[in-house]
Amino acid sequence: MIQITKIKLGDEITVVYEERDDATASKKSVTLTSKEPPLKIFEDSVAKLIEYVAFYCYLDLQYWEEAKIIGMTFKYNDENDVGVVITAQCNHYLPCVINTPFLNPNVMADNDKLLQLVEEIQQHAISFVRGDRAVKQLNLLEVA
Repeated sequence: MIQITKIKLGDEITVVYEERDDATASKKSVTLTSKEPPLKIFEDSVAKLIEYVAFYCYLDLQYWEEAKIIGMTFKYNDENDVGVVITAQCNHYLPCVINTPFLNPNVMADNDKLLQLVEEIQQHAISFVRGDRAVKQLNLLEVA
C-alpha cells in the first residue's frame, strides 16, 4: 500500500510516500523527484485547493485566486484518516507564501468536498509515481 506524505510543486514535482507491507508491518519512505509534468487532471485538482487555502486562512479569494498551490503535507491517524497542510504562493506585488493550519481528520470529515478533493489528489500522485505523466515515453521496441 502506498501513502502519500508530501507533494511539492514547482519546476519539478516531488512526491514523498511510504510503501507499507501489511503482511510484515514494514514500511519504507521513498522520494520521487521529476521534471516531467503531471497530467493536466492532476494539476487541475491541485488548483482547486486555493479556495480552501483562502477559506481556512481567512484570505480574500479575489486576491488569491491567481495563487498557486506549491505543496501539501499529509498526516494520518491510527485509523488512516488523513489531515493536510496546504502551502500556496501568491505573486501580486511581492511573493507571499502561506500555509493553512493543519486540517486534521476531524476537519476533513466535516468537509466532504475537501476530503474528496484530497483523496483525488492523492490518487493522482500515486498514478504519477507509477509513471502516469503528461509526457509519455516511447518504448523503443514498440517504435521499430
